[in-house]
Amino acid sequence: MSSVDVTRSFPTQSYPVADYFVRPGAAFYIPLYQREYSWDNDNVEQLVDDVFRGVSALIDTKSRSNTIRFLGTIITVTEAHPHQNIDPKDPTALPTRIEKVIDGQQRLSTIALLATALFDRLTVHASALQKDDQDGYYSGLNETADNYKTNLLEVFSIDLRRGKPNLKPVVIRGSVDQWTLTGKEEENYHSDIALHLAGCIRSYLNHKSGVELKLNFPKGKKDSLVGKNLKLIYEKLKQVEQAHGDSEGSFPSIGDIVRGMNQSDLWLYDRPELFNHILSFSVTGLTNQQKHVCSLVQLFAFCHYLLRRCCFTVIEPEDETWAFDMFQSLNATGTPLTSVETFKPLVVNFADRYDNGFKGSESEKEFQSIDNLMNSKQTAAAKSKMTDAFLTTFALSFDGEKLSSQFSDQRNWLVRSYPDGQEKGGQRSNFLKQMGHMAKYWSAVDRFGISTGFAIPELISTDEKTRKEAPLCFKYLQDAGHKMAHTVLSRFYAGICIDDPKSIENFAEAIKAVAAFFTLWRSAKSNSGLDNVYRRILKENLCWIKLQKTPEATQLKDLFKIALANESLGTLADWKGRAITNLSYDTAPNAVIRFALFVTAHDTMADPANQGLMKEAATGYSVYLDPDRWVSKDLESIEHVAPQKPSDGSSWSSDLYDDDVYDRIGNLTLLPIPINSSAGNKSWLEKWYYYRHLAQGDIQEQMKLAGEASNDGLILSPPTLEKLQAAKYAQHVVPLVEVAKGAWDKQLVEKRTDRICDLVWKRMGAWLAMS
Repeated sequence: MSSVDVTRSFPTQSYPVADYFVRPGAAFYIPLYQREYSWDNDNVEQLVDDVFRGVSALIDTKSRSNTIRFLGTIITVTEAHPHQNIDPKDPTALPTRIEKVIDGQQRLSTIALLATALFDRLTVHASALQKDDQDGYYSGLNETADNYKTNLLEVFSIDLRRGKPNLKPVVIRGSVDQWTLTGKEEENYHSDIALHLAGCIRSYLNHKSGVELKLNFPKGKKDSLVGKNLKLIYEKLKQVEQAHGDSEGSFPSIGDIVRGMNQSDLWLYDRPELFNHILSFSVTGLTNQQKHVCSLVQLFAFCHYLLRRCCFTVIEPEDETWAFDMFQSLNATGTPLTSVETFKPLVVNFADRYDNGFKGSESEKEFQSIDNLMNSKQTAAAKSKMTDAFLTTFALSFDGEKLSSQFSDQRNWLVRSYPDGQEKGGQRSNFLKQMGHMAKYWSAVDRFGISTGFAIPELISTDEKTRKEAPLCFKYLQDAGHKMAHTVLSRFYAGICIDDPKSIENFAEAIKAVAAFFTLWRSAKSNSGLDNVYRRILKENLCWIKLQKTPEATQLKDLFKIALANESLGTLADWKGRAITNLSYDTAPNAVIRFALFVTAHDTMADPANQGLMKEAATGYSVYLDPDRWVSKDLESIEHVAPQKPSDGSSWSSDLYDDDVYDRIGNLTLLPIPINSSAGNKSWLEKWYYYRHLAQGDIQEQMKLAGEASNDGLILSPPTLEKLQAAKYAQHVVPLVEVAKGAWDKQLVEKRTDRICDLVWKRMGAWLAMS
């Protein structure tokens, strides 16, 4: 078995831009797994500004000898089997040397765009020079312009020396574009970059042959990145062309360039007559011809620095697998690619190696769901955050792995879970399918909008009660920040992805079960240990590796009941013993408090036998488990009946402030925020009148209340009353109104807390199928 000579495995060489692009027969092929062209104006502006600064340094005699600009590393692999691995293809039009770009496509593509714009502007100014040039000044400039244009043409095109046209775009995108011998450009080049380059080649050849009197390069689609970047490039080049008239500009003017640059750099060899002629120009009184000369020479300086002083370090691994590893390793050290994006090359590579290729395969179909999810985020930071949440959730649901947010951990887990080898095809297929299901679930979560009435669109097919309760629970879990819920719920959503007829009801039941379990846990204790319960349930029971089918909601409920029993929360007595003090404003999350108040307002009424308490009512009597009510402004604020900080000398019972009784859920209700701020620190009697206005739907009766309040020495705020009368939902305050002018004291709060806990246990217990 021969050993690998590592010293020869990654040959490296540095090239100036011109030399790299003009290698005989070389063209660039961007594989399918690479991102689409994504450089924006900021990237392009930085590149052009780097050239501006470089030219400024070049005319400084102290620094010009060693002034270069490093444009980064390019990783390519020379395609050894183009007839097998290039797709689509016209076999008669394949370049002799195809460089598969593993890393660096953004820079290569943008430099090709820049070259087209430079070619265009050089042509415009050179064409404007007078033809009857007796002193030879302008013929020398034309010769120099032609030389630069030849170099630039080789940057954005490749000469196949056959076909019509013989020039082809220097860079194309796999599975989208193909080099064609005689085909039409719009039928063979579909990526914005390749289509633009093909259009420029056509215009150049038409102009050269006389078909077009003027060069007419395309400017790209206005709404595309190519179009926007070309617009910026032309704007920046305009600064170069007009530098002679802008003493405050960022690009050197013609006088500084001619004096500071070596003439052999500027126009290949010394031209003293041209040098002196230019220095004789009067900047304040330039003729049109002299203005074109200035623009040309300033563009020459820009072209020289870009083509001869900007450079790449090119790494050309001997083996494509090594290139993938290098690509992923380099991108693991800070560039804005995510672990999912660096995983895609592996998927594409294995599909090409073991299957019938990635294009059109099931692998591509599943990965499209993943791409759609990731592409929904516009910034690198948002995409990275999405990737972390997505992968840590998916790892738990797939094999119970607790995955960190560190890039290398995520990448290693993905590679480990997607094994090499022909015989591992089934394992790879299952992994990618489950990953695709998770992406579809996550997309549903990410686009979740309660305004639609549905957390998941598929729930529209369920009965009305489920259509309301499941979305509300889903939104509640999100508002509570209960991220671990997704690890379990995504396993149930997978059934919807495969069109299991029972999956929608099963998913809805799972949502309610998670909401019930979370509510009972967080009503009685802190978050400590809760995440581990989910990890254990998944790792031992519900992850894909353990249960290679969609779980049943009944199984989840049983596992939740066991988890509650293990925490001594499995009976009403045990749970309530802790919930009475824990289900309070300063202990439980606000979302849990709100949910418990919703649960106990739903289909309940004032208990005539127990003033201030609620009891169960007929179905439909007061519907609160409705997503529209959950997001309603009328029920947004958690209100303390007895205030947290009573005014000095207030009439509130002092025993409410023993053991923080005032924070218990029996002293809490739901009000609109404006009313809360108005009623927050009033006496019980004044609050009672406000609550009566809220509960009273009869306008005439509302008007009488103000008179009653006045008789009790109270003046109610008219603006506050208007807001109260505009509120839609008030059934939940009726039990408070029934207290009337009686005492709101510790005994009543404790009774209300006990009743609320009983109702929460009964209803959440029903969702968990507790006996």
